[in-house]
Amino acid sequence: METPIELRGHHLEAIASILRGTFAEHAEELLHYNYAVSKDDPFVRFSYEYPQQLFANPEQQFLVVSGTPDFICHKCNLKRKCFDEDNKPLPIKRFLGDAFKLEEIKALEERNDTGIARKYGFEPGKIYSSKEIREKMKF
Repeated sequence: METPIELRGHHLEAIASILRGTFAEHAEELLHYNYAVSKDDPFVRFSYEYPQQLFANPEQQFLVVSGTPDFICHKCNLKRKCFDEDNKPLPIKRFLGDAFKLEEIKALEERNDTGIARKYGFEPGKIYSSKEIREKMKF
């Protein structure tokens, strides 16, 4: 059996959105949240096409992870702002800066990897097939 691909809990919702939507919608969302500077950014194409390839195989295995980079993070332009050189997550305030109020930061912390994974019935540290994820996430 192949090694499962790591998938952060909070990327479950992103992948559901990618597989339900169009490339143009995905590009607009990444531009809106400053994950890319243009729709031609290689990360835009990668983060749209690669999940589609992975989830086309119903037997593809994913290890749901929390607080560590996954296959999306490794290609992301913002990775250096989310994780230190040892791949440990940086405090959310450092990533967001002072533009957010404390209550906004607390709300974002509730939407962490573990919280989102559990919202859909997944547990960090467990392996799920593409088919199981699609069924639970309804995409």
